[in-house]
Amino acid sequence: MYNHKAITLATALIATGAFAAAPPDIKQARVIQQVSNIEDLVQLNGDWIIGSSLSDGEKTGGLWLFSIANGKPQRIDPEHIAVKPDPKAFPHCPGAPNFATLSPERMDYYREDNRLYIVNHGERESVEAFSVSPDKNGRPTLSWQGCIIGPESVRFSSVAGLSDNRLIISSPWNDDDPWRTRKLEAGQPSGALYTWSPQKGLNKMPGTEQLSGPSGIVTSADEKNVWVAAWAGQYIARITNGGSQPQILKIPLDFHPDNLSWSPDGKQLYAGGQSASGNSLLDCVVGRKESCNDISQEAARVDPKTMKPATLIPATHFKGIRASTGIIQTGNHYWLSGFRNNGVAIAPAQPNR
Repeated sequence: MYNHKAITLATALIATGAFAAAPPDIKQARVIQQVSNIEDLVQLNGDWIIGSSLSDGEKTGGLWLFSIANGKPQRIDPEHIAVKPDPKAFPHCPGAPNFATLSPERMDYYREDNRLYIVNHGERESVEAFSVSPDKNGRPTLSWQGCIIGPESVRFSSVAGLSDNRLIISSPWNDDDPWRTRKLEAGQPSGALYTWSPQKGLNKMPGTEQLSGPSGIVTSADEKNVWVAAWAGQYIARITNGGSQPQILKIPLDFHPDNLSWSPDGKQLYAGGQSASGNSLLDCVVGRKESCNDISQEAARVDPKTMKPATLIPATHFKGIRASTGIIQTGNHYWLSGFRNNGVAIAPAQPNR
C-alpha cells in the first residue's frame, strides 16, 4: 500500500536523482483490478491520476480516477460532469457530448489552463475539453468546456495542449483510405498531425504525412518541439516547429511505441508500447482479443539532448495487462496501461546505484 509520507520521500529522492529514470522492478509489480481497457493515464494536480477506458464493443468506456496514495480506482459518474461551455475558446463546438457513451483514448492535462483534453470516439470523433477543480474532499471534478469535431474520415488518436487554447492532434490513418491496413502493417506513411486554434480551426501540419501511424504526442516545455510515437513505423519522431516545413528527426525503436510521457523531472521522455508483429497488433486492435494474449509489453526512455534511446522495460508480460500502451512515473512508482486488459499495473522504481 502507498502512503503520503512515502510519496513525499520519493519526491525528495527523485530530486536528488535516486529514482530519476530508474527502471521499474517488474517482479514487484501489482495489478489494480476492477478497471478495463485503460488506454491512457495522466497525473492531475494533487494526488490523483485519471485513466481513459476505451470502449471495445463489449465493455462501455468512461473515465476513472486513481488515488496515488492507495491505487484505489473510482469511476467518474457521467451525471456528475458539469456543462460550462466556453464559446470563446471553442467557438465552433455544437454542444456537449453524451457523457455516458464516451469512448476516451489518449489525454493531455494542460496545467497552465487547468484543462484536460480527451480524444473521444463515442458517438462522434472529437477532442473534448474539461476544466478540472477539486471538490471539498480534494477529489478532482470535471466541467465540460467545449470540443473540436474531427473531419469526416479522419480518426483522432492523441492530443497535446498548447498556450492560447491551441492544440496538436495526431491521426494514425484516414478511414476512407482503402490501403490503410497494408500501410500500417508495412510501416509505411499513414496519417498526419493537425494543429488547431480557435481562430484558424483544424489544419494539417506540413510534412507530417511522412509519419507512419502517428499515435501519442507530447510537447517540450517551450512548445518548440513536438514528440510523436510513430506506432506503425516503430520510431519516435521529434518535430521542430517553425517555418512552412517543420524539421523531422526519427529515433528508431525495436517495438511499436504507443503513448508518450515525460519523467517527473522533465529530463527523460518515456515511450510505452507493444513488442509484436504489425499483423498481430492490428488483429488485436480490430477486436480479435485472443490475438492480444501473446503481445509483450515494452518501454524505452529517450534523452532529448543526446536523442539516444535506452531500454526502460524489456519485452515482458504482465498478468492481467494485454496490449500495453503507456507508462507514467509518479514518485517512485511506474503506472502501466493497456487497451485490452483487466487492470492497471503499478511497479516500484529501482533506485539508481
